[in-house]
Amino acid sequence: MSDDLRICDVGGAPGLLFPLIPGENAWPAGLRVVLYSLALVYFFMGVAIIADIFMDSIGMVTSRWVQTLDENKKLRTSKWWNETVATLTLMALGSSAPEIFLSVIDIIKQQFHFGQLGPSTIVGSAAFNLLVIVAVCIQVIPRGEARIIENRPAFYITATFSLLAYMWMAFILVYSSPDIVDIWEGVCTAMGLPVLVYISYKVDRGDANWVMSRLGLMKPSVDADELGDEDTAIVIFTEDAVTVEPSDEVKSIELTVALRGDTQEAEVTLAYSSSPMSAVPGYDYESVSGEIQFQPGESSKSLCITCNPRATWRNSCQFLVVMEHVSGPIKFDPASDGGEDSAISVVTLKPAAPSMVSGRDAVLRSIDRVVSLNGLRRGFADWADQARNVLYVSGSAEEQASASPADWAMHLVALPWKVIFLVIPPSTFLGGWLSFYGSLGGIAMLTACVSDFAELFGCVLHVPDIVTAVTFVALGTSMPDLFASMTAAKEDPTADASIVNVTGSNSVNVFLGLGVPWTIASIYWNVYGRTEEWERRYSEIAARIDGAVFVVESRSLGFSVLSFIVVCCVALLLLDLRRRWLGGELGGPFWPKVNAFLSFIGLWGGWVVLVSWRVIVYNGGGGREFETMILQGCAVVLLLVCLGVSMLQMKLYHRRHVTEVTVVAANAQHLAQVAMTRQATLNFKDSIRSGNSGNTEFIRTLSAENGAGHRTSTTKSPLQISEQISEEDDGIQVVPNLKDAGFDNFFEVAV
Repeated sequence: MSDDLRICDVGGAPGLLFPLIPGENAWPAGLRVVLYSLALVYFFMGVAIIADIFMDSIGMVTSRWVQTLDENKKLRTSKWWNETVATLTLMALGSSAPEIFLSVIDIIKQQFHFGQLGPSTIVGSAAFNLLVIVAVCIQVIPRGEARIIENRPAFYITATFSLLAYMWMAFILVYSSPDIVDIWEGVCTAMGLPVLVYISYKVDRGDANWVMSRLGLMKPSVDADELGDEDTAIVIFTEDAVTVEPSDEVKSIELTVALRGDTQEAEVTLAYSSSPMSAVPGYDYESVSGEIQFQPGESSKSLCITCNPRATWRNSCQFLVVMEHVSGPIKFDPASDGGEDSAISVVTLKPAAPSMVSGRDAVLRSIDRVVSLNGLRRGFADWADQARNVLYVSGSAEEQASASPADWAMHLVALPWKVIFLVIPPSTFLGGWLSFYGSLGGIAMLTACVSDFAELFGCVLHVPDIVTAVTFVALGTSMPDLFASMTAAKEDPTADASIVNVTGSNSVNVFLGLGVPWTIASIYWNVYGRTEEWERRYSEIAARIDGAVFVVESRSLGFSVLSFIVVCCVALLLLDLRRRWLGGELGGPFWPKVNAFLSFIGLWGGWVVLVSWRVIVYNGGGGREFETMILQGCAVVLLLVCLGVSMLQMKLYHRRHVTEVTVVAANAQHLAQVAMTRQATLNFKDSIRSGNSGNTEFIRTLSAENGAGHRTSTTKSPLQISEQISEEDDGIQVVPNLKDAGFDNFFEVAV
């Protein structure tokens, strides 16, 4: 029957775009395998390049600043996009766009019937992200260093949602309505994203601090007065707002940064940078960034900002100068702009008086009021620079002069993509939105091509779509995330960007990549009813129900999801144990690091082999139950071996090499001083748990060898610890206090 012909067969129905050449399906199978595999690799490269453009546009969109009135009717400057909301929406969309578009396109290609390629790519990508990317990030950390997740609430929330997302997926596929996705199931899946964003946003705002503190997942909130003594210096701008009169000459303004309080303690280093609001850097003012240092006894420093000549037609515009803490015993004034985290001064560039504007300038001012003309000038200038630099290796003549042959080869291979993508405006054009939508459309088009080539590749090799999806396609779509996570793991001081982004993306993949297309498909069949094609495909379901439903063949997909849930739990457990026993999720001692790398890679390889074997066996009509049972048994053994060996080695290392030390501080400011001193020598980081024993006491347990944090399970006051020491046997030893380091209010207990 011609309807049963595949996409690669002579006379078979084509995909959305490919096969493109007439008679292509009659070519030798070996030739087509080579061509389709090369096409897949080349289009994956294109996806990676345009995904970088997309992420750059998201960075520009989310960098927008706004001013609002607080409860005291005072202007406060903050980012328009909440960081948590931006990470779980735009950023997650950027990293998951290929998988999401692939799932949507797969539904469209199948004329709203279920296709294996899209959903299986999402599951395969989740496995690759959690196992392979995390394994590589563990391994690339330099020897003797560790990276720990600092934003633990974000990690636990996204990890929980990623696990629940796949458990929900398994529930609706296997238990709720086997082989059928109802409208309510699709809607509930898609609604998982706003629920995740809402919960994360509330936690980020501090509305759930008491829950997180009780669970030991975050630092306790402490009043500003409690954070330091009166002697602690406070950083402020002497002027929160500065107004600059219009001029046809270059103007320099000085902003004064002052320390209020005791400035005799230690050297203080602050980082400053300018950030645009409505003003355009390079046209309205010159960008500045750098660091300033206060020596002991100094109380003020000046920053020089250059404001460019103002055209008569230019409207009023603003930019910020932001001051942030680098090192030293200081804090920021909560009552000033910037709050407790930074100090902000808003510079307003005033326009020329209306009496001076007439004729052509009046028209230009009207246009500038709608769309920034200086912003357009900058956008077109950057677009021209982008077109010139695309011909150079690494983007510039200087870099090209030192380029290696491999750099030249990669440049020449990627050059056609770079030239094609010149049609997308730079992110500095109109706030980044044109670049955002242009690159999003480009990702959709390239993903459609990847979908066709992946289907053709698997068809020619007689490999089921689900096997192609969990191997070749999942690997190709996740490669940009792999390189980005590797860079973040090596360069960032924490593991947040490497791990939290993985768990967040895995959640968004299910909520958007499956929830949206499955909701659309289920509504489509509910509205339009059954057709002859639907009845032919799903004769068994057609015989037992009235009307039409969206049918999902869950036998293979359900098994891959269930097996991934098991592997996911093991991986998350290993990460938690690495934090507890080795002091960090990433890096650590050499042999435990290698063992973790091999365990994660082994889990991924075992999962791929198990899923592929089951799919191939069932597609072949079954009859190999014994071999399948043996393979599943081997997979369970591999799982237990990976878990057992990793746990044993980490625990043995923990017992032999790690000394747990509890640091007790009289208050939070003293603890911050200890942390600062220790960080320079031991680099420890962990959450702080507080007790209520009159004044606030803080206790922290850390690994003494590599300085990585280990959370204490109980909270006790210094008095309670002293009583415990006197009652305990020789297993507890009091070690010298920190007076030698210049601190009088601390002592340590070695366990």
